[in-house]
Amino acid sequence: MNSINNRYHEIKNISFDGYFISLFVDSKFYKIDLRTQSIKLANSNDKIKNNYKISQSGYGIHWEEIDEDLSIDGLIKSEGKSLLYRKTKPKKLVLRDKLKKTVRS
Repeated sequence: MNSINNRYHEIKNISFDGYFISLFVDSKFYKIDLRTQSIKLANSNDKIKNNYKISQSGYGIHWEEIDEDLSIDGLIKSEGKSLLYRKTKPKKLVLRDKLKKTVRS
């Protein structure tokens, strides 16, 4: 547990860019694909995305209008998975194209 202000996490500078949420958690920067966390939030407009409340304990973020909650620990753990998803997707597409060319030849 982070001892700063008796908070579980210190969360700052939350912003959104399309499907991505960017934030600082305990002074470390994270950029996470919301589609791996919440389709409801990912598809929400900017007004809804920016109308959030950070829990007093620093444990999570809540969006009242769409009744959505995301835990900070869950977001942090998913960061690597969303990066892996983005990195591997083009490779799979290239592999499929190569297979199609091989089958057609």
